[in-house]
Amino acid sequence: MHTSGVVPDNFAFPAVLKVVTTAQDLDLGTQIHASVVKLGYHYHPTVANTLLHMYAKCGTDVHQVFKNMVISSFSQNDRFHEALEYFSFMKDEGFKPDGNDDFIWNSFVASALVDMYCNCKQVTSGHRVFDTTLDRKLGPGMPCWLVIPKMASVHSKAFGDKEVMHRYVLKLGLGRDRPNSVTLMTILPGYAALAALTKGKEIHAYAIKNALESDVAVGSALVDMYAKCGCLDMARRVFKTMPTRNAITWNVIISSYGIHGEGNEALALFHNMVAKVKPNEVTLIAVFVACSHFGMVDDGQHLFHRMKVDYGLEPNVDHYACVVDLLSRANRLDEAYKMINSMPSGLDKEKAKEVRNNMKEKGVRKEHGCSWIEFGDGVHKFLAGDASHPQSYVPDTSCVLHNVDEKKKENLLCGHSDRLAIAFGLLNTPPGTTIRVAKNLRVCNDCHSATKFISKTVDREIVVRDVRRFHHFKDGSCSCGDYW
Repeated sequence: MHTSGVVPDNFAFPAVLKVVTTAQDLDLGTQIHASVVKLGYHYHPTVANTLLHMYAKCGTDVHQVFKNMVISSFSQNDRFHEALEYFSFMKDEGFKPDGNDDFIWNSFVASALVDMYCNCKQVTSGHRVFDTTLDRKLGPGMPCWLVIPKMASVHSKAFGDKEVMHRYVLKLGLGRDRPNSVTLMTILPGYAALAALTKGKEIHAYAIKNALESDVAVGSALVDMYAKCGCLDMARRVFKTMPTRNAITWNVIISSYGIHGEGNEALALFHNMVAKVKPNEVTLIAVFVACSHFGMVDDGQHLFHRMKVDYGLEPNVDHYACVVDLLSRANRLDEAYKMINSMPSGLDKEKAKEVRNNMKEKGVRKEHGCSWIEFGDGVHKFLAGDASHPQSYVPDTSCVLHNVDEKKKENLLCGHSDRLAIAFGLLNTPPGTTIRVAKNLRVCNDCHSATKFISKTVDREIVVRDVRRFHHFKDGSCSCGDYW
C-alpha cells in the first residue's frame, strides 16, 4: 500500500496485524505499530486492541505496551504534565523503561533526545547525540535521520543549515549504510526552505544514480524542492517523469504553479487530478491560493461553492480564509465581509483574537526583514539595513543631513535585505546568470519597482521568493503583473 501511495486506515491496520500475529513476527509488528502512531490511529479502539493482542501473542509484556500507549496518548494531546506524572507512577510501581541498560543508544530514544535539544535551542547538544548515535552504526533507515531538518531549522538565524544537512548526508554516504528514500524525502524539504538549489540538485543526482527517483515520496519532495528554489520547469519535468503520483504529489505540483503565479495552469492540473485521484482539503487550499495570486475570483468562488457537492469536502476555516483573501485582493471587500459573516458558527472566529492576545502576552514580535542567496558552497544572509557582510558598502554618513545619530544615518543609506542580496548576486556572478533570492517577508512596493528596473538595466532574470509567492523579474517586468 505504501509503495503505491495508498495510506492505510483503521480497517487496514487490524487486518495486517492479525496476519502478523499469526506469524508471530514481532519485528514487523513493531514497524506497523510505528506507522499506526505516525498516522494517529493508535487512538482507535479496534486498532489498539489488535496491537495489544499482537504483542501478547508474540510474548511481549502487554502491561508495558499498554502503559506506553497511555503516555503516548497524553503526549499526542499536549497533556505533557500528565504524561510525566504517569511515567513517574510507572517507575514507582517498579516498571522500567523499554530496552536494555544501554537504551540511550536506541535510535528512537536518540531521535527523541535530538528533537528535545533542538526544541530547546540546544543544537550543539543535539548534534553531539546525533553524531554519537551515528558512530554506533545506526543506519539511515533509523528515525534519528528524520530530525536532520529540525537541526537545520534551529540554525536558520546563522544560515549554516545547508552545510549542516549536507555534512550529515555525506557522512552517511561514506559509511556502511547509504541514504535511502526516507533520508532523501527528509533532507529535501530543508534544502527547499533554504532555496539551496545546488545542493538540492546533488541530492537529485544521488537519487537517479541509486534508483530512488521513482519513489513517490522522493519524487514529490524533488518537485517541491525545485519549485521552492524557483525552478518551475524542473519541477514540472520531475513531475511528468514520475511513474506513480498520489494526492500529495498532485497537491505539490498544483501549489508550485500557484506560488509562481501560474493560476490557469494550476487550475488545469486540478482538473487533470480529479480524473485520476480524489482531492483532499489541502488540494482545495492550493487551488484557492493559485486563484488568489492570479486574480481568478470567479473560478475560485465557483470551486468553493461546489467543493462539497462535487468532491465531498466540507469547507473549513482555512478554505474560508483563502476565499476571503481571494476577494480582498480583488478589492471586493463587501463580498469578503459577507463571506466572513457566512462562516458556520462551528468555526471558531475568535481564535485569531486569542492567538494575537497570546502573542502579545509572550512578547512575540514581527520578524526583521531577512533575505538570502546561495553562492558557491554557502548561503549568504542579509538583514534590512545590514552592513556586516564583508562585501557590504560602508556609507559616508556626512552626506545625510537628517538630524539623527550615526547608526540611523547608516540605516537610511542601507537598503532593504532583498536589494542587498540582489546586489551581492550582481557582484559575484557572471553576466547573464539568473539571480535567485529568498526573503522571509512580503516584498514591498518600492523594492518590487526597483527590482524591475534592475532586471532591465543589467539584462538579468531575477527570481525573488517572498513569504507568499515568487516574482520572476525580466526585461523590466514581473511575472505577477503587479498583482500581488
